[in-house]
Order: sequence, then structure tokens, then C-alpha cells
Amino acid sequence: MRVAAVMALTAALCVPSVALGQSPTPYPGYQPFPEASGSAPLRRPGQRSDLRASLYAGANFAGRERRVRESTSERYSMGPAFTLGGRLELSTGPYIAIGVFIDYAGLEFVLLEPAASGATRGRTTVLSLGAWLKIRAPLVVQGTHVDLYVGAPVGMSVARADAGTRNEARFGLALGAVGGVDVLFTERFGAFVEAGVRANAYLAGEETFDVVYQRVGFLQATVRLGASLSF
Repeated sequence: MRVAAVMALTAALCVPSVALGQSPTPYPGYQPFPEASGSAPLRRPGQRSDLRASLYAGANFAGRERRVRESTSERYSMGPAFTLGGRLELSTGPYIAIGVFIDYAGLEFVLLEPAASGATRGRTTVLSLGAWLKIRAPLVVQGTHVDLYVGAPVGMSVARADAGTRNEARFGLALGAVGGVDVLFTERFGAFVEAGVRANAYLAGEETFDVVYQRVGFLQATVRLGASLSF
């Protein structure tokens, strides 16, 4: 009897250990984010760091300037321009992030009156800032995390003309739409490329015998290359 009781007690103690060893993993089907040492993953599927900072540089090109003055509308071609910017975004889930952006660009515009040097075109520095919305589709490609995304910046824009012109600073609207690919090389560092369109719209005043207000808009394609850091 004593031998049978000891055997029964031993079997009862072994059953939970066997059941625990055969229990399913917490996240079945999860493809881990590879660590440098090949260790176990630190994130669940679709999980992202809450906060991410991004910096980018690129070019705006193939655009048009549109001026609406009284009953006339004029369009002018624009030259390429350098752009530089940054974003700070907060993930609200695996597919959506919201945040803020700041963007700098140098745009070429047509002078309403020739400058003292005889130039008919000038350049203006445009600084834009506002809200950023991003929708992404997280994928795993051969063990590497890749995000396909679309984003939309909407905010305020300030354009400052050259000192040699009669134009004053303009305050207006900045908006756009981009689509891109973000490759995460580690849990914190990634690089991305994106392309889309950007627009700036202003209500500006022209000094004549009276003050005649006109709408001025810039629309250009944009291509950017950047890096991101997660916190």
C-alpha cells in the first residue's frame, strides 16, 4: 500500500509539469523581431514602440504656382527645391499613429514686379508645422519588419519672401499626402523612403493704388529619404 501511495503521489506531482511544458506559446504564429544575438523576441505581433522621432531630407519638384487676382487666374511653373523636416508620432495601435510635424522648404515664385536687379523670379523660405496622421500596414519580410504606410500632414505655413522684394510674410495653410516604406533594422532604428504631394495656400496682399488681396498657392511633388528612432 505504501509503495502504491508513493507512486500515486509522484505521478500527481509530474502531471502539472508535463502540462506546462506542452502548453501553447503566448502568441502562436508570431514571427519574432530578430535580436542581434538571435535571442527571444521582445514584442508581440503588430506591437510598436509608443513614441517615434523621424528626420528626413528630400526634394520638391515638378510643381506649379497658382495666383488668383480679382477675376483672373494665372499659373506658373516652379523649379526644384530642397526640403528638410521632422516628425514626432505616437502609436495609438498597430495600424495608426498621430503626431506633429515641422517642415522647411525653399520655393521659387514669380515676382509681381521685377526686382531692382531685373529678376522676375524670387525664392521664399517656407516653414510649415502642424498635425500628422499615419496609417500603416505592418509586415514581416524574411524576418525583417517592414511598414507600408500613407500619411497626411495638415497645419500652418509661413512664407517669408526675399528681402529685395515688396512682399511681406504670408501665413497660410500647409497640407499634403505621402506614401512610403519604413524598414526597421532593429527595435529602435529604421529608415524610410516616401513620395507624394505637398501644397501651400496663402491669402496675400499686393500693394497697388489700393490693397488688392489675392490667393496664392504652391503645389509640388516631393520625394524624401529619412531615418527614425523609437523610444
